[in-house]
Amino acid sequence: MKIFTKSEPAGGKGASSSENATLTPVSGRRYTQPALGGPPDPRDPYQNVWAGASDGLAITATLLSALLVWGGIGFLIDWLAGTPKVFTAAGMILGAVLGIYLIYVKYGKEHDKR
Repeated sequence: MKIFTKSEPAGGKGASSSENATLTPVSGRRYTQPALGGPPDPRDPYQNVWAGASDGLAITATLLSALLVWGGIGFLIDWLAGTPKVFTAAGMILGAVLGIYLIYVKYGKEHDKR
């Protein structure tokens, strides 16, 4: 693979025009590493910086969605029954408890090795 850079025009720096600029190959130097350049290196300390981000986002989304769904159900019951936000608070508490339980089941529980 050849990498090209612009060379100076024949007249020097003062005579810079786009017609006179040529591309010359540069051997051995690259600006960036090639895409999908090989297998991951386990010794690289910066490679696994984002390794736990997907778990953290999944836990956050699970907890927030449980709060929103059960709080929304409580709000709907309050709206239909005409009560002053009693079921909304109960729904949000129930959502928090169920969200934490789901997170425990999915991420905190030890899996059997059978």
